[in-house]
Amino acid sequence: MARLSQAEVLRRYQAGERDFRGADLRSLRFRGATLAGADFSGADLRGTDFLEADLRGATFVGARFGMPWLRGLFVQGGIGLLVGLVAGSLLAFGITLIYLLLFDGTNSVSGRIGMPLTSIIALILVACQAGFAWEGFSAKGLNFLLLTVAGAFAVAVAVAVAGAGAGAGAGAVAVAVAV
Repeated sequence: MARLSQAEVLRRYQAGERDFRGADLRSLRFRGATLAGADFSGADLRGTDFLEADLRGATFVGARFGMPWLRGLFVQGGIGLLVGLVAGSLLAFGITLIYLLLFDGTNSVSGRIGMPLTSIIALILVACQAGFAWEGFSAKGLNFLLLTVAGAFAVAVAVAVAGAGAGAGAGAVAVAVAV
């Protein structure tokens, strides 16, 4: 069936027609309209507004719903961009705060391992964001989070031990050179 306008659908409905199967009704507005008993089977209803419409007994078998492709792309893309900017800003603030709270920034051993350890914490946070974005707030997402944190914790411990070992080795070499 061809593309119909809102006025055409309402005119046909008033005239007693109820068969709108396969019609192209994209982005039309039937807000508050009475379309009880109409058959919209197989119709393209993407972006169509039926808010507060009387649809008692209406049939929608095989109808296509959702946003029109281009509008959906911009809406979802804009929301994704906004969420990404907020999450990225909070992540950067959190990483900076962790570094400033845990490490004094001097040339001490804690200052030297502070940046790699903070980088690992940042990677953990980024991996958690990616995991939740990929899996959502579900059991799979939580499992991904736990595995990521456990792996990152193991890497952080290895870096801390290596840093302490390097510091101790450098101290021993300095003592040996001084003697």
